[in-house]
Amino acid sequence: MNILTRYIAQFVLLATGLVLIILIGVESFIEFLGQLPDLSVAHYGILQAIFFVLLQIPADVYQFFPVACLLGSLIGLGWLASSNELLIVRASGYSVMRVTMAVVAAAMVMLLIVTIIGEMVAPPLVSFAETKKAEAMQRLTGVQALQGVWLYHGDDFIHVDQINSETSQTGILVYDFIGTKLQRIISAKKGVAQERFWDLQQVSELDFTGKKIQQRYLGHVNINMVFNPNLLQIGQVDPTQESMWVLYQNIKYRMRAGLNSSQLEFAFWERFFRPITVLVMICLGIPFVFGSLRDATMGSRVLTGIILGFGFYSMNQFFGPFSLIYPVPPLLAAVLPTILFAAIGVFLLLRTK
Repeated sequence: MNILTRYIAQFVLLATGLVLIILIGVESFIEFLGQLPDLSVAHYGILQAIFFVLLQIPADVYQFFPVACLLGSLIGLGWLASSNELLIVRASGYSVMRVTMAVVAAAMVMLLIVTIIGEMVAPPLVSFAETKKAEAMQRLTGVQALQGVWLYHGDDFIHVDQINSETSQTGILVYDFIGTKLQRIISAKKGVAQERFWDLQQVSELDFTGKKIQQRYLGHVNINMVFNPNLLQIGQVDPTQESMWVLYQNIKYRMRAGLNSSQLEFAFWERFFRPITVLVMICLGIPFVFGSLRDATMGSRVLTGIILGFGFYSMNQFFGPFSLIYPVPPLLAAVLPTILFAAIGVFLLLRTK
Protein backbone atom coordinates (compact mmCIF):
# COMPACT_ATOMS: atom_id res chain seq x y z
CA MET A 1 0.00 0.00 0.00
CA ASN A 2 1.64 3.26 -1.14
CA ILE A 3 1.52 6.67 0.56
CA LEU A 4 -1.50 8.03 -1.36
CA THR A 5 -3.53 4.87 -0.76
CA ARG A 6 -2.77 5.01 2.97
CA TYR A 7 -3.64 8.72 3.02
CA ILE A 8 -7.05 8.12 1.44
CA ALA A 9 -7.68 5.12 3.71
CA GLN A 10 -6.86 7.16 6.84
CA PHE A 11 -9.44 9.82 5.99
CA VAL A 12 -12.12 7.22 5.26
CA LEU A 13 -11.33 5.27 8.46
CA LEU A 14 -11.46 8.45 10.54
CA ALA A 15 -14.75 9.59 9.00
CA THR A 16 -16.34 6.14 9.36
CA GLY A 17 -15.23 5.91 12.99
CA LEU A 18 -16.69 9.33 13.81
CA VAL A 19 -19.98 8.53 12.08
CA LEU A 20 -20.20 5.20 13.90
CA ILE A 21 -19.61 6.87 17.27
CA ILE A 22 -22.36 9.41 16.57
CA LEU A 23 -24.83 6.74 15.40
CA ILE A 24 -24.11 4.53 18.41
CA GLY A 25 -24.46 7.52 20.74
CA VAL A 26 -27.88 8.40 19.32
CA GLU A 27 -29.04 4.77 19.34
CA SER A 28 -27.85 4.25 22.93
CA PHE A 29 -29.73 7.36 24.05
CA ILE A 30 -32.91 6.10 22.35
CA GLU A 31 -32.46 2.66 23.94
CA PHE A 32 -32.01 4.27 27.35
CA LEU A 33 -35.24 6.24 26.89
CA GLY A 34 -36.92 2.93 26.05
CA GLN A 35 -35.86 1.58 29.45
CA LEU A 36 -37.46 4.42 31.42
CA PRO A 37 -40.92 2.76 31.74
CA ASP A 38 -39.25 -0.28 33.36
CA LEU A 39 -37.35 1.71 35.99
CA SER A 40 -38.32 1.03 39.60
CA VAL A 41 -39.87 -2.32 38.66
CA ALA A 42 -38.56 -4.66 41.37
CA HIS A 43 -34.78 -4.15 41.47
CA TYR A 44 -34.41 -2.62 37.99
CA GLY A 45 -32.99 0.87 38.48
CA ILE A 46 -31.04 3.46 36.51
CA LEU A 47 -27.69 1.67 36.97
CA GLN A 48 -29.18 -1.57 35.64
CA ALA A 49 -30.66 0.33 32.68
CA ILE A 50 -27.28 1.90 31.85
CA PHE A 51 -25.63 -1.52 32.12
CA PHE A 52 -28.29 -2.97 29.79
CA VAL A 53 -27.72 -0.23 27.19
CA LEU A 54 -23.93 -0.60 27.33
CA LEU A 55 -24.19 -4.32 26.61
CA GLN A 56 -26.19 -3.52 23.45
CA ILE A 57 -23.37 -1.42 21.93
CA PRO A 58 -21.51 -4.28 20.13
CA ALA A 59 -24.79 -5.35 18.46
CA ASP A 60 -25.47 -1.73 17.49
CA VAL A 61 -21.99 -1.43 15.97
CA TYR A 62 -22.68 -4.46 13.79
CA GLN A 63 -26.13 -3.21 12.84
CA PHE A 64 -25.12 0.35 11.86
CA PHE A 65 -21.77 -0.47 10.25
CA PRO A 66 -23.02 -0.53 6.60
CA VAL A 67 -24.62 2.92 6.92
CA ALA A 68 -21.53 4.22 8.75
CA CYS A 69 -19.34 3.02 5.87
CA LEU A 70 -21.55 4.78 3.33
CA LEU A 71 -21.46 8.06 5.24
CA GLY A 72 -17.77 7.57 6.04
CA SER A 73 -16.80 7.23 2.39
CA LEU A 74 -18.89 10.29 1.46
CA ILE A 75 -17.51 12.44 4.28
CA GLY A 76 -13.90 11.18 4.12
CA LEU A 77 -13.55 11.71 0.40
CA GLY A 78 -15.58 14.91 0.77
CA TRP A 79 -12.92 16.32 3.09
CA LEU A 80 -10.27 15.59 0.48
CA ALA A 81 -12.43 17.09 -2.28
CA SER A 82 -13.16 20.26 -0.27
CA SER A 83 -9.44 20.98 0.15
CA ASN A 84 -8.71 20.06 -3.50
CA GLU A 85 -6.52 17.17 -2.29
CA LEU A 86 -8.66 14.71 -4.21
CA LEU A 87 -8.00 16.72 -7.36
CA ILE A 88 -4.25 16.40 -6.72
CA VAL A 89 -4.67 12.65 -6.18
CA ARG A 90 -6.45 12.37 -9.53
CA ALA A 91 -3.74 14.49 -11.21
CA SER A 92 -1.08 12.11 -9.90
CA GLY A 93 -2.58 9.31 -11.97
CA TYR A 94 -5.18 7.84 -9.63
CA SER A 95 -8.32 6.78 -11.49
CA VAL A 96 -11.74 6.63 -9.87
CA MET A 97 -11.42 2.85 -9.69
CA ARG A 98 -8.06 3.11 -7.94
CA VAL A 99 -9.51 5.51 -5.38
CA THR A 100 -12.37 3.04 -4.91
CA MET A 101 -9.88 0.23 -4.24
CA ALA A 102 -8.13 2.41 -1.65
CA VAL A 103 -11.43 2.99 0.15
CA VAL A 104 -12.32 -0.72 -0.04
CA ALA A 105 -8.90 -1.63 1.40
CA ALA A 106 -9.60 0.60 4.38
CA ALA A 107 -13.03 -0.95 4.83
CA MET A 108 -11.73 -4.53 4.78
CA VAL A 109 -9.82 -4.00 8.02
CA MET A 110 -12.89 -2.59 9.78
CA LEU A 111 -15.14 -5.22 8.21
CA LEU A 112 -13.10 -8.09 9.67
CA ILE A 113 -13.19 -6.58 13.16
CA VAL A 114 -16.91 -5.74 13.02
CA THR A 115 -17.80 -9.21 11.68
CA ILE A 116 -16.02 -10.83 14.63
CA ILE A 117 -17.89 -8.49 16.98
CA GLY A 118 -21.24 -9.25 15.32
CA GLU A 119 -20.82 -13.03 15.28
CA MET A 120 -18.87 -13.76 18.47
CA VAL A 121 -19.16 -10.83 20.89
CA ALA A 122 -22.58 -9.20 20.41
CA PRO A 123 -24.97 -12.24 20.61
CA PRO A 124 -23.83 -13.50 24.06
CA LEU A 125 -23.76 -9.95 25.43
CA VAL A 126 -27.32 -9.26 24.24
CA SER A 127 -28.50 -12.55 25.76
CA PHE A 128 -26.69 -11.75 29.02
CA ALA A 129 -28.23 -8.27 29.10
CA GLU A 130 -31.75 -9.64 28.62
CA THR A 131 -31.19 -12.27 31.33
CA LYS A 132 -29.88 -9.75 33.86
CA LYS A 133 -32.74 -7.37 33.13
CA ALA A 134 -35.28 -10.16 33.61
CA GLU A 135 -33.64 -11.18 36.89
CA ALA A 136 -33.63 -7.58 38.15
CA MET A 137 -37.32 -7.29 37.30
CA GLN A 138 -37.92 -10.66 38.97
CA ARG A 139 -39.14 -12.34 35.82
CA LEU A 140 -38.61 -15.96 34.86
CA THR A 141 -35.62 -16.38 32.57
CA GLY A 142 -34.42 -18.92 30.04
CA VAL A 143 -36.62 -21.89 29.29
CA GLN A 144 -38.63 -21.27 32.47
CA ALA A 145 -40.37 -18.40 30.72
CA LEU A 146 -41.88 -20.68 28.08
CA GLN A 147 -45.53 -21.53 28.67
CA GLY A 148 -48.22 -22.77 26.35
CA VAL A 149 -45.87 -23.89 23.57
CA TRP A 150 -47.27 -25.56 20.45
CA LEU A 151 -45.13 -27.97 18.41
CA TYR A 152 -45.72 -29.76 15.11
CA HIS A 153 -44.19 -33.21 14.57
CA GLY A 154 -45.13 -35.22 11.48
CA ASP A 155 -48.95 -35.25 11.50
CA ASP A 156 -49.10 -34.65 15.26
CA PHE A 157 -49.81 -31.44 17.15
CA ILE A 158 -48.24 -31.16 20.60
CA HIS A 159 -49.02 -28.68 23.35
CA VAL A 160 -46.66 -28.19 26.32
CA ASP A 161 -48.20 -26.35 29.24
CA GLN A 162 -44.97 -25.57 31.11
CA ILE A 163 -41.26 -26.00 30.37
CA ASN A 164 -39.54 -26.19 33.75
CA SER A 165 -35.96 -26.78 32.61
CA GLU A 166 -33.97 -27.99 29.63
CA THR A 167 -34.99 -31.62 30.31
CA SER A 168 -38.25 -31.37 32.28
CA GLN A 169 -41.70 -30.40 30.97
CA THR A 170 -45.19 -30.72 32.45
CA GLY A 171 -48.74 -30.78 31.11
CA ILE A 172 -48.20 -32.35 27.68
CA LEU A 173 -50.98 -33.09 25.17
CA VAL A 174 -50.28 -34.98 21.93
CA TYR A 175 -52.96 -34.91 19.21
CA ASP A 176 -52.15 -37.86 16.94
CA PHE A 177 -53.54 -37.46 13.41
CA ILE A 178 -53.45 -39.59 10.29
CA GLY A 179 -54.18 -37.14 7.52
CA THR A 180 -57.05 -35.06 8.85
CA LYS A 181 -58.50 -37.76 11.13
CA LEU A 182 -57.76 -37.65 14.86
CA GLN A 183 -56.60 -41.09 16.04
CA ARG A 184 -55.78 -40.53 19.69
CA ILE A 185 -55.00 -37.95 22.35
CA ILE A 186 -52.10 -38.63 24.69
CA SER A 187 -52.00 -36.72 27.97
CA ALA A 188 -48.80 -36.81 30.03
CA LYS A 189 -48.22 -35.14 33.37
CA LYS A 190 -44.48 -35.01 32.77
CA GLY A 191 -41.99 -35.20 29.92
CA VAL A 192 -38.24 -35.80 30.01
CA ALA A 193 -36.19 -34.80 26.97
CA GLN A 194 -33.62 -37.47 26.12
CA GLU A 195 -30.87 -37.30 23.52
CA ARG A 196 -32.81 -39.00 20.70
CA PHE A 197 -36.40 -39.22 21.97
CA TRP A 198 -38.94 -37.62 24.27
CA ASP A 199 -39.99 -39.72 27.28
CA LEU A 200 -43.58 -39.00 28.37
CA GLN A 201 -44.48 -40.17 31.89
CA GLN A 202 -47.75 -40.74 33.79
CA VAL A 203 -49.63 -41.05 30.53
CA SER A 204 -53.34 -41.47 29.81
CA GLU A 205 -54.56 -42.15 26.26
CA LEU A 206 -57.89 -41.63 24.52
CA ASP A 207 -58.21 -43.91 21.47
CA PHE A 208 -60.68 -42.87 18.74
CA THR A 209 -59.90 -45.63 16.21
CA GLY A 210 -62.61 -48.07 17.36
CA LYS A 211 -66.37 -47.82 17.51
CA LYS A 212 -66.12 -46.58 21.08
CA ILE A 213 -63.67 -44.19 22.64
CA GLN A 214 -61.28 -46.17 24.79
CA GLN A 215 -59.24 -44.75 27.65
CA ARG A 216 -56.00 -46.38 28.74
CA TYR A 217 -53.44 -45.54 31.41
CA LEU A 218 -49.81 -46.06 30.47
CA GLY A 219 -46.59 -45.66 32.39
CA HIS A 220 -44.33 -44.32 29.64
CA VAL A 221 -44.67 -43.36 26.00
CA ASN A 222 -41.61 -42.49 23.91
CA ILE A 223 -41.97 -40.07 21.00
CA ASN A 224 -39.29 -40.31 18.35
CA MET A 225 -38.39 -36.63 18.22
CA VAL A 226 -35.58 -34.41 19.49
CA PHE A 227 -37.02 -31.88 21.93
CA ASN A 228 -34.66 -28.98 22.66
CA PRO A 229 -36.26 -26.13 24.66
CA ASN A 230 -33.23 -23.90 24.13
CA LEU A 231 -33.90 -23.83 20.40
CA LEU A 232 -37.42 -22.55 21.07
CA GLN A 233 -35.96 -19.37 22.53
CA ILE A 234 -35.34 -18.07 18.99
CA GLY A 235 -39.05 -17.34 18.82
CA GLN A 236 -38.67 -14.88 21.71
CA VAL A 237 -35.35 -13.31 20.61
CA ASP A 238 -34.86 -10.96 17.69
CA PRO A 239 -33.24 -13.18 15.00
CA THR A 240 -31.06 -10.27 13.85
CA GLN A 241 -29.28 -10.46 17.22
CA GLU A 242 -28.31 -14.13 16.82
CA SER A 243 -25.09 -15.42 15.27
CA MET A 244 -25.12 -17.30 11.97
CA TRP A 245 -24.26 -20.57 13.73
CA VAL A 246 -27.18 -20.27 16.16
CA LEU A 247 -29.53 -19.36 13.31
CA TYR A 248 -28.31 -22.36 11.29
CA GLN A 249 -28.93 -24.73 14.21
CA ASN A 250 -32.43 -23.35 14.76
CA ILE A 251 -33.26 -23.57 11.05
CA LYS A 252 -32.28 -27.26 11.02
CA TYR A 253 -34.32 -27.91 14.16
CA ARG A 254 -37.43 -26.21 12.81
CA MET A 255 -37.14 -28.01 9.47
CA ARG A 256 -36.94 -31.38 11.23
CA ALA A 257 -39.97 -30.44 13.33
CA GLY A 258 -41.92 -29.32 10.25
CA LEU A 259 -42.05 -25.70 11.44
CA ASN A 260 -41.76 -22.59 9.29
CA SER A 261 -38.22 -21.20 9.30
CA SER A 262 -38.51 -18.39 6.71
CA GLN A 263 -37.84 -15.61 9.21
CA LEU A 264 -34.71 -17.34 10.49
CA GLU A 265 -33.50 -18.10 6.97
CA PHE A 266 -33.91 -14.45 6.00
CA ALA A 267 -31.90 -13.36 9.06
CA PHE A 268 -29.22 -15.98 8.25
CA TRP A 269 -28.78 -14.90 4.63
CA GLU A 270 -28.87 -11.23 5.58
CA ARG A 271 -25.91 -11.83 7.90
CA PHE A 272 -24.19 -14.02 5.31
CA PHE A 273 -24.25 -11.24 2.71
CA ARG A 274 -23.45 -8.46 5.21
CA PRO A 275 -19.76 -8.13 4.10
CA ILE A 276 -20.84 -7.72 0.46
CA THR A 277 -23.48 -5.21 1.54
CA VAL A 278 -20.82 -3.13 3.31
CA LEU A 279 -18.63 -3.03 0.20
CA VAL A 280 -21.63 -2.08 -1.95
CA MET A 281 -22.56 0.78 0.37
CA ILE A 282 -18.99 2.11 0.29
CA CYS A 283 -18.78 1.98 -3.49
CA LEU A 284 -22.20 3.61 -3.76
CA GLY A 285 -20.99 6.80 -2.10
CA ILE A 286 -17.88 7.28 -4.25
CA PRO A 287 -19.58 8.36 -7.54
CA PHE A 288 -21.35 11.20 -5.72
CA VAL A 289 -18.02 12.64 -4.54
CA PHE A 290 -16.63 12.67 -8.07
CA GLY A 291 -19.93 13.50 -9.76
CA SER A 292 -22.94 15.55 -8.76
CA LEU A 293 -21.65 16.32 -5.23
CA ARG A 294 -18.12 17.28 -6.26
CA ASP A 295 -18.59 20.91 -5.22
CA ALA A 296 -21.36 20.31 -2.68
CA THR A 297 -21.22 21.23 1.00
CA MET A 298 -20.62 18.63 3.69
CA GLY A 299 -24.27 18.89 4.74
CA SER A 300 -25.39 17.91 1.23
CA ARG A 301 -23.12 14.87 1.26
CA VAL A 302 -24.37 13.78 4.67
CA LEU A 303 -28.00 14.24 3.58
CA THR A 304 -27.34 12.16 0.44
CA GLY A 305 -25.78 9.42 2.54
CA ILE A 306 -28.69 9.42 4.97
CA ILE A 307 -31.21 9.16 2.11
CA LEU A 308 -29.31 6.26 0.52
CA GLY A 309 -28.86 4.49 3.85
CA PHE A 310 -32.51 4.94 4.77
CA GLY A 311 -33.54 3.65 1.33
CA PHE A 312 -31.46 0.51 1.76
CA TYR A 313 -32.73 -0.03 5.31
CA SER A 314 -36.35 0.42 4.18
CA MET A 315 -35.91 -2.13 1.39
CA ASN A 316 -34.50 -4.65 3.86
CA GLN A 317 -37.41 -4.03 6.23
CA PHE A 318 -39.84 -4.50 3.33
CA PHE A 319 -38.43 -7.70 1.85
CA GLY A 320 -38.15 -9.43 5.24
CA PRO A 321 -41.91 -9.52 5.99
CA PHE A 322 -42.64 -9.82 2.24
CA SER A 323 -40.81 -13.17 2.12
CA LEU A 324 -42.93 -14.42 5.04
CA ILE A 325 -46.28 -13.50 3.45
CA TYR A 326 -45.57 -14.42 -0.18
CA PRO A 327 -43.70 -17.47 -1.55
CA VAL A 328 -40.43 -15.58 -2.04
CA PRO A 329 -37.27 -17.55 -1.14
CA PRO A 330 -35.59 -15.98 1.92
CA LEU A 331 -32.25 -16.08 0.10
CA LEU A 332 -33.63 -13.93 -2.72
CA ALA A 333 -35.37 -11.55 -0.32
CA ALA A 334 -32.16 -11.07 1.68
CA VAL A 335 -29.85 -10.47 -1.28
CA LEU A 336 -32.18 -8.47 -3.57
CA PRO A 337 -31.61 -5.03 -1.93
CA THR A 338 -27.85 -5.56 -2.14
CA ILE A 339 -28.09 -6.55 -5.81
CA LEU A 340 -30.22 -3.50 -6.66
CA PHE A 341 -27.91 -1.07 -4.88
CA ALA A 342 -24.85 -2.80 -6.37
CA ALA A 343 -26.30 -2.33 -9.86
CA ILE A 344 -26.91 1.37 -9.13
CA GLY A 345 -23.37 1.73 -7.78
CA VAL A 346 -21.75 0.05 -10.79
CA PHE A 347 -23.82 2.17 -13.18
CA LEU A 348 -22.78 5.40 -11.43
CA LEU A 349 -19.12 4.34 -11.22
CA LEU A 350 -19.01 3.58 -14.95
CA ARG A 351 -20.45 7.03 -15.69
CA THR A 352 -17.91 8.76 -13.44
CA LYS A 353 -14.79 10.02 -15.13
